[in-house]
Amino acid sequence: MGDNRFAPFATALYAAVLALAGISFVPMPLAVTAQLEDEPSYRPVGRRVLTKNVASISIYAAGVPLAFVHPAITVALAFLVSASYFLPSVWLGEESAGGHS
Repeated sequence: MGDNRFAPFATALYAAVLALAGISFVPMPLAVTAQLEDEPSYRPVGRRVLTKNVASISIYAAGVPLAFVHPAITVALAFLVSASYFLPSVWLGEESAGGHS
């Protein structure tokens, strides 16, 4: 973003690259889920992780056309996704932190 000063095309391209990077991480949780499919305590966490990934990719993808409306919207959406990864309990839930019977 440096020399472009939030030009709409550069911001849209940035969002597209972030979306593609998000898509590249989809196979990993699917592989983990396949390995732990018999583990009942992992199922809710696996669903939440998949939901978080899909939501992130969707937000990044929405940022591509929104960059042409106003580039700051795309930057704000990218920040929103980044912030969601720093607040994992919001997405994963408190019951995933412990409490196995």
